[in-house]
Amino acid sequence: MRNVVIFLFCVILSVGCGNESAETEEKCRFGTPVAVFSEEMKAVESANFRLDGRTSIENVLFKNRIKMELVQSGCNAPKQEFSFTLPKVQPEDDSTFWMLQAEGLLRFLANSDPRLVQFGEWANMIQQKAAAMKLGDAAEVQPGYFITVDKIESSDETVIRIILAGV
Repeated sequence: MRNVVIFLFCVILSVGCGNESAETEEKCRFGTPVAVFSEEMKAVESANFRLDGRTSIENVLFKNRIKMELVQSGCNAPKQEFSFTLPKVQPEDDSTFWMLQAEGLLRFLANSDPRLVQFGEWANMIQQKAAAMKLGDAAEVQPGYFITVDKIESSDETVIRIILAGV
């Protein structure tokens, strides 16, 4: 299982990070982030990518009207932070409820395009650990690999944040 997690994290980063010169790669193990989503993907309505140094921000609107922001950062300890903006979800205090929402969103990504299938494995990890996970707390899914799920509620929207990180 540990090898699967390491492989998946590398695959995600290879989709989301580009290669630069050898000098830059020595300084930054994972290179500069590149876009993960594009309007060529059948589930994507619009996608906007911008790079600020070694951090990228990607805003995506899916055809089902889900909005997502993806922030990629971390030179040697990579991190991908997904923020999904959804219509207001009824307040729910049970962390397991929110873990299942996050799992469903990652499965949505995995099913939205063949290039994103690896997100299904992250969804599987949340499913396996959901009962023990707490909102806002990083859960170690394998040594050195963490998933954090959190929520932000406003009067008319709910934002579900999913952070995939390695050390």
